[in-house]
Amino acid sequence: MNHKRFFTRGITLILVILVVSACAAPKATPPTPNAWRSNLSSMANVIFTFDPGDKCTMQIISQPHTAEFVYEIVVNDQSHLNYGLSGMTLNPGVTEADVAAWVQNNPNSDTPPPMMTMQLYDAVNSMSRTFHVVTYTGDPIYFVCITEGPDAHQAIASFDPLVMPTK
Repeated sequence: MNHKRFFTRGITLILVILVVSACAAPKATPPTPNAWRSNLSSMANVIFTFDPGDKCTMQIISQPHTAEFVYEIVVNDQSHLNYGLSGMTLNPGVTEADVAAWVQNNPNSDTPPPMMTMQLYDAVNSMSRTFHVVTYTGDPIYFVCITEGPDAHQAIASFDPLVMPTK
């Protein structure tokens, strides 16, 4: 009878461990591309990375050698519904000071400044890794990282214009 008691306690302990481990909050891991996607990622000219705490960085890898500008968006965060990247160029005759003045006068605007032309906008999921290609015209591109919550968009980072001459 004693061996049945140890056996029952052992089974009970295993069941408790399984239930507790199944109830534990899942830990999100940063996305890892498969071999084919890794090969594509190696062609990226720029990598934009969203990290927890509303952080976004831009890492310039290389200059484009064709009109195709290749970039990757890596999201290592899951606190927002969507993560976005906007790339805009200045309209002819417009300066950065014009844009700064417009932003100062319209601090809560959810539209881009009217003196800029949107060249790209991508919305991606949390915990994702996406690969993008856009035709690069040679004009400086102003990038802005954006997050979307249930009620509003929020610009969390902007970068100096990216000027990458093509061959």
